[in-house]
Amino acid sequence: MSLKPIDLQILYSQLNNVSKEQSSIKEAAYLAREAEVQKVVNESLNKGHKVEKTPDLEHGVVDIKDDDPSSKEFENDNIDKQEEKDINVSNSQDDKDSYDDPNLGNNLDISG
Repeated sequence: MSLKPIDLQILYSQLNNVSKEQSSIKEAAYLAREAEVQKVVNESLNKGHKVEKTPDLEHGVVDIKDDDPSSKEFENDNIDKQEEKDINVSNSQDDKDSYDDPNLGNNLDISG
């Protein structure tokens, strides 16, 4: 089955319609993608401005740290603080042996 001149004439006349249809299909996919992106942007902006209610605790109050001085944790904290003070005292004695220049690090040489 061969093409006749009338068939070619019809094909050429419809070629313009086919190209319009193909471009509209591509444009529809692009617009759908753009709409999805815009939707995500709007949701993220609304989520940033909205305050959500926190869910109620079903099983009661959360554990609270006990600051009772008689507790063992409080005693351990005091021991740790005392050890830190001892370390700081020994560091301050080492510092007295050396001389610190107050102008050290104030001038920068950028001449290379």
